[in-house]
Amino acid sequence: MRRLLRRPTASSSPDNVQRRSSLRTSLLLLVLVPFLALLAIWLPNASDAYNDAMDLNDAAGIAEDAGLTTYELMGQLQEERRLSGAWLSEGTADARTALEEQRGRTDAAVDSFRAASEEALNSSNSRVVEDTRTVLDDLAEMSAQRALIDERSSESGPAAAAYVNRVIDHQIHLFQELTNLDSAPEVAEGGRSMVALFRATELLSREDAVISSGRIDARVHQEFIENVGVRRHLHAIEIEPMLTGGEREAFAAITGSPEWQAIEATEDAVLARGISGDRATPLPSEADEWRDAIATVGPQLADLNRDRLASLVRTGDDGVQSTLLSTALLTALGLVAVVISVLLSLRISRSLMNRLDTLRRATVELAEERLPDVVSRLRRGEQVDVEAATAELPTSTDELGRVAAAFNSAQHTAVETAVQLARLRDGTTGVFVNIAHRMQALLHRQLSMLDEAQRRHEDPAYLAELYAVDHLTTRMRRNTESLAVLGGVLPRRRWRRPVPVVDVLRSAVAETEHYARVNVGDASTARLAGPAVGDTIHLIAELVENATVFSPADTRVTVNAETIPHGVVIEIEDRGLGMPREAYDAANALLASPPEFDLLALDDDPRIGLFVVSRLAARHGINVTLRRSAYGGTRAIVLLPPSLLESNAQAPAGAGAGRPAAPAEPQPQHSHAEPVLTGVGAGAPGGGAVATGPESAPVPGPRLARRRRERGTMAAVHVLPGADGEADGSARHDRGNGDHQEGSRRSMDHRDTGSVGPRHRAERREAERDRADAPPAVPPAAPPGIDPEELPRRVRQRSLAAGLREDPPVGSSAGGKDAGAGGRAEGGQGDEPTVDRSPDRARSSMAAFQQQSRRARDARLPEPPTRDE
Repeated sequence: MRRLLRRPTASSSPDNVQRRSSLRTSLLLLVLVPFLALLAIWLPNASDAYNDAMDLNDAAGIAEDAGLTTYELMGQLQEERRLSGAWLSEGTADARTALEEQRGRTDAAVDSFRAASEEALNSSNSRVVEDTRTVLDDLAEMSAQRALIDERSSESGPAAAAYVNRVIDHQIHLFQELTNLDSAPEVAEGGRSMVALFRATELLSREDAVISSGRIDARVHQEFIENVGVRRHLHAIEIEPMLTGGEREAFAAITGSPEWQAIEATEDAVLARGISGDRATPLPSEADEWRDAIATVGPQLADLNRDRLASLVRTGDDGVQSTLLSTALLTALGLVAVVISVLLSLRISRSLMNRLDTLRRATVELAEERLPDVVSRLRRGEQVDVEAATAELPTSTDELGRVAAAFNSAQHTAVETAVQLARLRDGTTGVFVNIAHRMQALLHRQLSMLDEAQRRHEDPAYLAELYAVDHLTTRMRRNTESLAVLGGVLPRRRWRRPVPVVDVLRSAVAETEHYARVNVGDASTARLAGPAVGDTIHLIAELVENATVFSPADTRVTVNAETIPHGVVIEIEDRGLGMPREAYDAANALLASPPEFDLLALDDDPRIGLFVVSRLAARHGINVTLRRSAYGGTRAIVLLPPSLLESNAQAPAGAGAGRPAAPAEPQPQHSHAEPVLTGVGAGAPGGGAVATGPESAPVPGPRLARRRRERGTMAAVHVLPGADGEADGSARHDRGNGDHQEGSRRSMDHRDTGSVGPRHRAERREAERDRADAPPAVPPAAPPGIDPEELPRRVRQRSLAAGLREDPPVGSSAGGKDAGAGGRAEGGQGDEPTVDRSPDRARSSMAAFQQQSRRARDARLPEPPTRDE
């Protein structure tokens, strides 16, 4: 059902795509994508605008430099062409001198043009580069053309005129390309008007060259007619409309002057003269006024062209500055827009992240601080106000505000659920504890009834059954105490006085089901403090139980204890299959830090043994570690800290009392050797007797009856109490003196199988011989009315050490049959006189008793009971 109710994960749903980036990255992408888009739009436009501005600046610079030099060269070539025609027609020295001087000025203009053309050749405008190279190529032919003129042949005049006309036409075309800027419409418009002025001036210069020659033929006459028509058209159609106010006034002053009228009169006279054939004819008389008129009008037109060119340059500079300014402004505005968009996006994203971070901090605070604090307070039994334990987040109407409102509702529900679960857990724990206490009371009563039944009956078979039920009851009591431990309450078995560690181990082993498979090996001589005895017995019993249950039935489980500088270490080792490394790690983590017990914490594993061990170990500071043993099984290492131990020097003075001497002669060896038995609390069948002999087995029948009669003085049995102190009140009420005395009594009536090797038996016999050779001890006084010569009888607490005996209740019969001897042994006082008994006499009596008992037992020894019995 849990698997069916499990929420689907992202990997289980193909439609649910896991987000591989954080929310901060997503918000950054939301900012970055518009920023990159805006940047992709702004950068090319800004770059294009900047490039256009730079191109315009370069073009304006080239137009200014190359345009001015082109105009100067154009004027010098026009003047050289006129003087060349005059020298060819007149041939005078003055004409030659004037021509040579003009050639020098022309060469200087050519050099200036060539210097300025370097920038034009590097221009990005291919047409400008091409026209510049054409003009430079034309100028390279100037020397040859001048040589032809110097020959004064019939071809010299037309050839020289054609050359100069071609060069000037190419220069005008170059100037047109220089000023034809798409990014500066004003410059392009002004450039077209300048080209019209240059052409008109060139046509007028060609007319001047014809008039200056003094003669004209039909071909030249036809060219003259074309030049006059084109010039007049340019003046009327292209030049005047394009001139500004001041330029238009200057041009009107030139065209309205008498000199201009004389020029037009000469043109009309030449146009009116009819010329045919190749024979040159003289010019009309109006041509005499041409020279004076052109000398006045020519400089005026040149000044107009220069002013117009300067205005065009200023327009270009203004256009360049305006373009650069607009480009810079556009770039700055674009950059500001980009920065503003980025800052605004970052501010919005940061605001979202801050609000989300507030939600995150509130969630972490709820999960790591407030909820644990609420749970801790509930565990301490405090009342928790749900409203006070929840901190409301500010809400709003947007999406994050609704998320905050949902979080407020969620944390309120979480705290309220924690309170309800704590109450439910407390109720469940209370039920556990109540059931445990009730079961403990019933079990104590059952153990008391079993004890009474054991004292009343002598039949060995019946006693064997009683001891089997007694053992099951003891195990049930331990399981009941486990419930109480999980409920967080202290067990009811408590000791006031220290107990030897070996007795603690044997009592713990006796509380397990398969105690017959457990070998208690070397044990420490340390003594465990009384308050820790019960929990330590329970802890060791749980570990031994696990070792026997999870190992094959034909294997042994060994328990050893050793005193070390850090306390006493107890090792419990089985020969089972062990566990994986992950299971060891999980178990050690559980043992090191006991969690809060919960029914859901068990998951699919209902075993609670490690929970109980962890709780008990944490209560007393005991360190428990599980690891793989050398046999492949599991080794449990229990470290008892020094704070739980008491030195042997602090043992009660009467701890060794009540131990009769062993027989002097060696005991005969039988198939079922007598083990050494101990008992602290409840033991094996009969209360915690743990066998330490390998050949031993539970022996019912006459042996049980014999041990019942020998309970007080049996030399081969070493019995320690089940408790040094008193148990809880209910236990004493149910069982008289509690479980401690009954554990010692039952330990004498039934022994567990174990393993004791030859070394142990040899040591035991040597110890018995030492005790036999020791000085005579003062024998205990015989109870009143009993003959010292008769066999010893069972007396309550007689088998206990003096320091472990409980004081009889006030008003009890101190001289009774069961308590009188014990009271005299512990207190050394009594109403009856002390009967002296020699050690030799007592040893001989006990030896005879043991020999006769063995003979009777060997004669009618029944089969040992099975494990189920």
